[in-house]
Amino acid sequence: MQGEKLIKKYSGTNTGSWSLIDIPGLYQEDFVHNPWDYAELIRFQLLGYMKKGPTYVQDGTRTHEKFVPSWNEFAKKLLSLSSFQNYLNFNQNKLKNTVAEITNETDVKTDKIKEIYYYVSKNIVWNGIYSISGSKNIPKLLKDKNGNSADINLFLVGLLRNAGFEAEPMILSTKSHGRISKDYPMISFFNHIICAVKIGSVYQLLDATDPYRSYNLLAVQDLNYYGFMLKETNPQWMDIPMTQHTRRNIEVKIDYTNKDQTSYEYLFEYDGYDALTKRKQYFNNKEDFFEKHLDINTLNVKLDSFSVENAKIFNKPFFVRVYCHTETNPFTDKDMVYLEPFPVSHFDENPFLAEKRISPIDFAYTFADNITLRVYYPEGYEVDEKPKTESLVLLDATGKYKYKALDIENYLKIESTLIIDETRFFVKEYEQIRTFFSEVIKKPSELIVLKKK
Repeated sequence: MQGEKLIKKYSGTNTGSWSLIDIPGLYQEDFVHNPWDYAELIRFQLLGYMKKGPTYVQDGTRTHEKFVPSWNEFAKKLLSLSSFQNYLNFNQNKLKNTVAEITNETDVKTDKIKEIYYYVSKNIVWNGIYSISGSKNIPKLLKDKNGNSADINLFLVGLLRNAGFEAEPMILSTKSHGRISKDYPMISFFNHIICAVKIGSVYQLLDATDPYRSYNLLAVQDLNYYGFMLKETNPQWMDIPMTQHTRRNIEVKIDYTNKDQTSYEYLFEYDGYDALTKRKQYFNNKEDFFEKHLDINTLNVKLDSFSVENAKIFNKPFFVRVYCHTETNPFTDKDMVYLEPFPVSHFDENPFLAEKRISPIDFAYTFADNITLRVYYPEGYEVDEKPKTESLVLLDATGKYKYKALDIENYLKIESTLIIDETRFFVKEYEQIRTFFSEVIKKPSELIVLKKK
């Protein structure tokens, strides 16, 4: 059973009928990966069935056959399937030859793991299908150079084992597929396989389905709290950690000192999932990257140049540097100037406008968003009014927001920082979250007033 009302009414009871009234409607909200995770529902699993005995024709004998009696039996049954055996028991010599080609004997363990991971992620294209069942064997996978998520990550497990590592397949449910219940083994809970490789006394989780993702960064869809590691003996549940904090740093310089134009300099630093998103956008559409994918308003802006750093070094931040200008200047022939200073924002719009919410908020990962703005204004002007410093704290410091504007000689330095250190917030906390984010959205748009001395 799942759902607050259902469990409250029927938990611990033995009944074959269930009835609820006044169940609220179910609909999609922002930051909800699967609305059915929060529905009132009951799932049924076949416990067993009557099987014809060897003397059935003579005497009608039947025996009761249990379907999947335990998680241990569930793991053994999956591992025995040919779709697993095709990868885990493939010709060892052939896999060792492949490992020898892509690694060096002198490499430390973590470097070997990286090399094997990147070999798989760059050479086998994911076809977009999640599965816990391999669709082909290794020779066909290498010939086709594409496969489903099970094909790719079971191949990764096989290569790591042949490199001398203790590696196991882990089955899980992606966030959009829904939450897993540990109460009883149901194969329908799962739709994806990743790889768990042991380094020292801990397991590193790997998912090689994306050529742009760093080896230590799981897909967002993988971050569904826990997965089930398949082993012949002692299969076990494992928490799925969020291994990297996502961060975006933006430094902006706006120069109004030239009366004929306004110049802009941007330095973007993306890390974690933000870096993954921007790298993919860059490699998939370099020509339109400035126009469509940078976090600035490019309307009426003329690009002078832009460059990127660490584009193919996936375990480092992705940098983008942009120089551009407009052929207008708001200070020209003005005694009083009103500036809405921020050409970038933490969010395009407030994600929490609804007055009420029926589902918890799931950000999937923690993040920090830092914007530093320097506004250079012409000589002969002074700051008449600027926004007040503000500091907000959300729910026991799970969220923080700071804003300050400093007048320094002939320029203004403005800093706006948003940090979210929790991934999940509950419905009862929604009003506080809504208020917090409305301030985060509103504050950077407050006007700065400058006047002639």
